Amino acid sequence: MSADFRGACLIAGCGDTGIRIAKLLVAQGQKVYGLRRSSAALPANIVPIVADLTDPATLHVLPADIETLVYLPTPPQRTRAAYSQIFRDGLEHLLAALPQAATTLRRIVFISSSAVYGEHHGAWVDEETECRPLAFNGEILLNTEQWLLQDFANACVLRFAGIYGPGRMRLIEDVRAQKVRIHAGAVRYTNRIHVDDAAAAVVHVLGLKKVRPIFNVVDDLPAADGEVYDWLADKLGVARPVREDKSPNDTLGNKRVSNARLRTYGFAPQYPNFRAGYAAILDVLPPSAH
Repeated sequence: MSADFRGACLIAGCGDTGIRIAKLLVAQGQKVYGLRRSSAALPANIVPIVADLTDPATLHVLPADIETLVYLPTPPQRTRAAYSQIFRDGLEHLLAALPQAATTLRRIVFISSSAVYGEHHGAWVDEETECRPLAFNGEILLNTEQWLLQDFANACVLRFAGIYGPGRMRLIEDVRAQKVRIHAGAVRYTNRIHVDDAAAAVVHVLGLKKVRPIFNVVDDLPAADGEVYDWLADKLGVARPVREDKSPNDTLGNKRVSNARLRTYGFAPQYPNFRAGYAAILDVLPPSAH
């Protein structure tokens, strides 16, 4: 099912996850370009391209050997304008600067989010489920998905669940500091993917000869938020979070995201559930951090 890597891969928005993707590709013998506003922090085996996706003038000269594109920038602020500029406008600028985008690029991979699904009251959702975003981030991502898939036959959208992993310690720190509160009402499901599995999924999809337009990138087990927080509290040796009546987060929606399609295409996560993923993080923390 795998394709041979011939030309180079351009990773646009080459931050933490992008660098992990790049390292996996380099290990397979592929040339990788990492596009970001600064070349700082890029490993030596990733060829830097210093450019600003929101400024077309900085994209005027791009390498001619690019065969695949992974688009996963991070907006500088969580605002409608910032999301629109970096996702929709930035992607349009980049594809316009790649004359081979619609013809000879083998694959364009756009990293979206499971936030596009919105509220489904705890039901399972898959790639065929109607999307009803609850906030501007999901709206802009969905709009960009639809435009890209309509105009580029070589495009594929990966909808990431919430990413966690090494260096992403906020939830662990909040549970340890007993800052977390849990909604006392109906069960609210959370969906996540370990950052190493997220990177591996991108590489897997890049290597497939044939793909579907959309894949969910999520682990095997959606879990109630209380279940996750209680488990972490027990592992950290602190009191379990308090249940209280509070307004739940209304920007993501309550749903269970299925990864069945991606599994059908041969991908299996290394960390199939939150217990496996967080245990790997906690195991390498110094004793004083537990």
